[in-house]
Amino acid sequence: MTKKSLERNIKLYGWFQIMREPLFWGPILITYITNIGKMTLPEMYFMESIVVFGMIFVEIYSSAWADLLGRKKTVVLGSFLTLISIILFSLASSPMLIWVANIFIMIGFAIISGTDEAFLVDGLKENGRFDEFTRINGRIMSRRFILIAITSILSGYLYNINPRLPMFLSIPGVLVSLLIAFFFEESKRMQKASHKEHFELMKISVLFVANHKKVKWIIGYIALITVASKLWFFTYNPYFELVEIDPKYFGWIFFVLNIVAWISSKYAYKVEQKMSELAVIIILIALIGIPLILMGTFVSYLAIGFIFLENFTRGFREPFFSSFINKHLDSKNRATVLSIKAAARAFIHSICLFLFGLVLARWQLFESLQVLGIVVLALGVISVWKYKKLFKNN
Repeated sequence: MTKKSLERNIKLYGWFQIMREPLFWGPILITYITNIGKMTLPEMYFMESIVVFGMIFVEIYSSAWADLLGRKKTVVLGSFLTLISIILFSLASSPMLIWVANIFIMIGFAIISGTDEAFLVDGLKENGRFDEFTRINGRIMSRRFILIAITSILSGYLYNINPRLPMFLSIPGVLVSLLIAFFFEESKRMQKASHKEHFELMKISVLFVANHKKVKWIIGYIALITVASKLWFFTYNPYFELVEIDPKYFGWIFFVLNIVAWISSKYAYKVEQKMSELAVIIILIALIGIPLILMGTFVSYLAIGFIFLENFTRGFREPFFSSFINKHLDSKNRATVLSIKAAARAFIHSICLFLFGLVLARWQLFESLQVLGIVVLALGVISVWKYKKLFKNN
């Protein structure tokens, strides 16, 4: 890939990532699903667990196909399905439509997973600029957080006017990301392959992951942090309602959350340069496990402040994780291995969603948060111990 093509892809990749997910629904999504979609919180966790489990096979197959048949077409397809899902969410008025919309968006995200990032990583490595990956990715994510922070302010007020408005207004942004995907330029090395070659690459990539202890550890650790964060995110709206906060203020809370994420994302590469990997790993665990326990122990509107700590990790973790795992991958099977990572995370995510749904059905929300925090800290201690054994020279 030429320098000019790389710069063009960096710009396109940046705008694609900024616009690819709904801009207005974050602050009110769970409230929308429970009130307009008429689902209980345990039912929603059950739905997520089933849908996420079904996406495991899509995760593995789609990016293996993208490695051989074309990443651009894969991203376009995933973006189109995401657009369809947002339209369905906007029209939903029953659990059935919420299920269908959720399936579409999960398939869309799974198809895109790892493939979009490959455009950027391949170009940077071909031009000897991979060391810029964390900085570029962090800058892109920080811009997205700023945009989401601004649109979040409007979400709560829009929801109070009409609960469907935040959904409808999210459609144009996703449409723009679909149009951007048509202009990506992929490496000339991409060529069509037979199904036999496709499954052979999948086999090689699975074996690579299975026999690479460091990559397995990275996948497990990333799953711990991201799954715990996702479980926590679904409790935001119910917790706000528990401490009697008016929905119109949800957007302002999310505004601050995204400003925190923006700051941490913007300076992720500087933090990474000044701190050891072990220190970062420990901090990410602590900033999720401890606040969860505190929110469950001290139930009040003031406890919402603990959510800010998790959003610091949200902004920092993606640039850090992407840089970390890409150091261990070759270009020829990068998208496939990244997709296997996503599939493994999805499997763990599915199980945890189901289990946490059972916890919520049995215990109060604040008690469930305490349980989640204790589990995160316990698994975090094990992760740090394993890290020290596998990454002795880091």
